[in-house]
Amino acid sequence: MNLKEEGFPVYHYDLDTIDGLAEASYYSILSTPSIIIEDDQEREVIGWRGVVPTLQEVKRHLFSALP
Repeated sequence: MNLKEEGFPVYHYDLDTIDGLAEASYYSILSTPSIIIEDDQEREVIGWRGVVPTLQEVKRHLFSALP
């Protein structure tokens, strides 16, 4: 099961598009893959840039970001 199937909002941005480049710039993403977890105020809780974390690691931080 993936995060979308579990009900978490997941957004994918294509860096070959203007919108994708704008998001990458906003979050200071200089390498791919990158994963950013935000809280309910859209503040970054944690980010992985240029690495892929384990699903368990992502979930641990997702649950800590929930209100």
